[in-house]
Amino acid sequence: MAVLPLTPSPGARDSSDMNAFLDYLTVLSLFLLLAAPALVGHAHERRIDRQLRAAEAADDAAGGPLLPRGERTRRHDFGRAA
Repeated sequence: MAVLPLTPSPGARDSSDMNAFLDYLTVLSLFLLLAAPALVGHAHERRIDRQLRAAEAADDAAGGPLLPRGERTRRHDFGRAA
C-alpha cells in the first residue's frame, strides 16, 4: 500500500499564493470600479466650490457684485445681509 505525503508540494503553495493575490486584486478592482463615480463627483464638487470661492473673493475685492458689461447701475441683491 502506498502512502501519499500529507504535506503539500512546493508547487501547490505557489498556486495558493497566486490565487490569494488574484482574489485581492479582484476585490480591489471591484472596489475601485464602484468607488470611481463617487470620487469623480467629489472632485467635481471641490472644483465648483473653488470657483465659487474665487468669484466671491473677486466680488468682495470689487466692492460689490460684478455687473455685466454695459450695466452701470447696481442691482438689488436680496441674498446678502445689510
